[in-house]
Amino acid sequence: MEAQGRALNEVFVIINETSRAKLENPVEKVFQTGNIIGLANHTILVARDGREVPIDDSAAPIRDENGELVGIVLIFRDITERRRTELTRSYLAAIVESSDDAIIGKTLDGIITSWNKGAEKTFGYVADEIVGRPITILIPPERHAEETAILEKIKRGEYIEHYVTTRIRKDGTAVVVSLSISPIKESTRHINDATGPTI
Repeated sequence: MEAQGRALNEVFVIINETSRAKLENPVEKVFQTGNIIGLANHTILVARDGREVPIDDSAAPIRDENGELVGIVLIFRDITERRRTELTRSYLAAIVESSDDAIIGKTLDGIITSWNKGAEKTFGYVADEIVGRPITILIPPERHAEETAILEKIKRGEYIEHYVTTRIRKDGTAVVVSLSISPIKESTRHINDATGPTI
């Protein structure tokens, strides 16, 4: 109730997270254009107590039956948790990419979905050459049956640790590797992928 009757720009203060510059209120833009206005990326709401809350969403016009602008609805939401998750994912992705171990993601059908620099160094393929291709490209023909067994274990949610076997580099030479393979589970606990380091 404290905000009622006060100017919106007094209670809804938004700034750019990077530049710290005060941003134009999206409601004013709706008045100017008559269009739905989305908030820019990296928008921070400065709360009354000085807390800074990352937000997103939009302001939209409210029109009467004649199409006349009669009001504006401002919708926004706190995306702190989403931003935290994004930062964690970026951090983990950076760790994977910088690892000397070959870390390869694949689907439960054995199709390669991710390929880090360690994998490039170990096997000789760059990511563009191999992502989307079957993992069997790295496996000697006489060992294809072991990949079937590995995928069946992953589908059951099992982990494989330090499985010593042979794989094939791009130039055709064999390399002895120790595989550790883990299922990747969605938030629903459904297994939809597998990954692990090859050392």
